[in-house]
Amino acid sequence: MPKSHDDLFLSAADENIGERPCVNGDRCLANFMAQLRYGVDTKMAFTCKEFLLPTEYASFKEGKGLPQRKKKCLLCSRYFQVRNS
Repeated sequence: MPKSHDDLFLSAADENIGERPCVNGDRCLANFMAQLRYGVDTKMAFTCKEFLLPTEYASFKEGKGLPQRKKKCLLCSRYFQVRNS
């Protein structure tokens, strides 16, 4: 899968269009990384949107909804993959 696909998921979820935030919520790595860089009380922190595979993303864009189970964002997914290997 190309980097351009990954890049689509490195932002906060737009819940107005049906996107969902990372299943880890406030414990999402995006929040943690912003707090490390800008401080614990930063307003720069956010929870990334859940990461969808290309087929899941195409289905979402066609109006067919999201996977039944909420998923991790790209950052959290990669972290857990490496941590468990």
